This record gives sequence, C-alpha cells and structure tokens, in this order.
Amino acid sequence: MPKKNPKRNPVHIERVSRKQGRIIASTHRDGGVLYPDRFDDIDINPRALFGFESPLPSSGSLAGGPRCGLCGKTTNLTKTECCDRWICNDEDQYVLFSYDTNSCHRNHDRYTLCAHHHHEEHQGAWQDCSECREDFETEMYVWYGTNDYNFEKLPNPPAYAPTKCAKCKRVIHLGEDGYMVKGEEYFCERCGGFSLLL
Repeated sequence: MPKKNPKRNPVHIERVSRKQGRIIASTHRDGGVLYPDRFDDIDINPRALFGFESPLPSSGSLAGGPRCGLCGKTTNLTKTECCDRWICNDEDQYVLFSYDTNSCHRNHDRYTLCAHHHHEEHQGAWQDCSECREDFETEMYVWYGTNDYNFEKLPNPPAYAPTKCAKCKRVIHLGEDGYMVKGEEYFCERCGGFSLLL
C-alpha cells in the first residue's frame, strides 16, 4: 500500500511485511493529545485502525483523561444517560429548527437506537431489543443503529429494499434525505411539494 501524504492526511499507512501484514501508523498532534509516532512490534488489525473495532477504550484518551467517544474532544464533557459514555456537553450549540448535526450530545440522544431504547424504558440491550425493532420501519431501524452518532454499531443489520420516489423512482435515504409522504407513497424533495397536498 503506498504511503499517504502526512501533511494532507494525518494518518499514513505503509505495509511493512507482506507475510505479517503489519501496519505502522504515525499520527500528528490531535486535540492536545500527542499520539505515539509508531506502534513498534504490535500487529494492528486494519479494521480496528479505521474505527470498525476500537483498539483503544472509547471513553478515554491515551493520556488517561476522558474524551468524547464521537468526536474525540477532551473539554466540556458529560456522560450520556443511556449508555454512560463520555460525550460533548454541547446541546446549547444547537440552533432551534436548524436541523443541524453539530452537537454530539443531541445527535446521540435523538438519532440512535441506544438513546431510543433508554427513553422508551425498554429492557435488556438495545442491540437485540424486539421492541426497538418494531418501533421503526427497517430502513430507519438500520440507520438509527449504524449511523455515526453511535458509540457502538448495530451488529448484523437486517437487509431492506431501498425507498424510492413514487414519481421519479430515485432512491431516497430516509435517514439523510428530505422527502414527503402521501398515504403510503414517498416523494423526493424534487418531486414533492405543495401540489401533492392538494
């Protein structure tokens, strides 16, 4: 694998040995914490390096202090009510009716199965809760369980047929795109509008 430019991309990766497939990662100063320049003599799982499986505790920094499990910041933190993880205490940054996603706390609290499970006072773990599964259509269930606002992603999310605009047949991503619903039909932003309401 070729080296990436560390000035443009703070993490660069090189293949050390074809047999071992070891990875050496060097990073730059991020958020006031200096990460090790090399992971000598440690075989690192590439999936873990890219966040599929966290190689480090999600609730602490390498220096030992708490850090947000979503963005990595180390200041102005609180713990979530649902899963007791460190997260930015930044709901005051949200502008009412902006639908912006600039708040780690608000995003986790509003857009995850973890928080929904807690707010609805379901029993057990959210990952295998049948009540949570029934509360959403499959596409939204998968989105709430796998989006970037989760500390832990839903393992083995169920398959679903994509939602398409009833008029132009474009795929609508219900968790991200704007759309309108009339009866049982979905319409993309382009095809929807006040004419549908009449």
